[in-house]
Amino acid sequence: MIKLEYFTENDFNLLINWINSPELAMQWSGPAFSYPLTYAQLSEYIKSANKEAADAYVFKAINVDSGRIIGHISLGRIDYNHLTGRIGKVFVPEQARGKKVAKRMLEPLLELAFQELGLNRVSLGVFDFNIPAIKTYEQAGFQKEGLIREARKINDDFWSYYEMSLLRREWEA
Repeated sequence: MIKLEYFTENDFNLLINWINSPELAMQWSGPAFSYPLTYAQLSEYIKSANKEAADAYVFKAINVDSGRIIGHISLGRIDYNHLTGRIGKVFVPEQARGKKVAKRMLEPLLELAFQELGLNRVSLGVFDFNIPAIKTYEQAGFQKEGLIREARKINDDFWSYYEMSLLRREWEA
């Protein structure tokens, strides 16, 4: 079983250790952060998060049995006028992969989005080569809306990503 708790300054070192390459930084956050992650970047990231009517909620995922932190996820870009939000910065460390951690992190996050915050649409972006993540999002009900081609440059390569979304009525069904 997994529970989500707010990500705090006490968790910065763990995330900094997990995100240990420019490629992982890009996969985790797109262009939102530069590598290497720093306390200053992470402090800015959580500055306005996790408060009432916040535009972002930032979480760590904890294995209830062991008490260990086994992932990171956020719901950001919350627009209360248009009732939209965006899942981002999903990360499961290598030792926890293949155990449906991302799927179990999505469940309470989507409940927060649709039930507590009353959002109508939640979107996300996932790189086209990240097949396990795409399958996880599709199993949760997300639909591909389109491929954003060669939108991110990493080293000498360009990466494409899928834009995906889930509507409240689809989640409720």
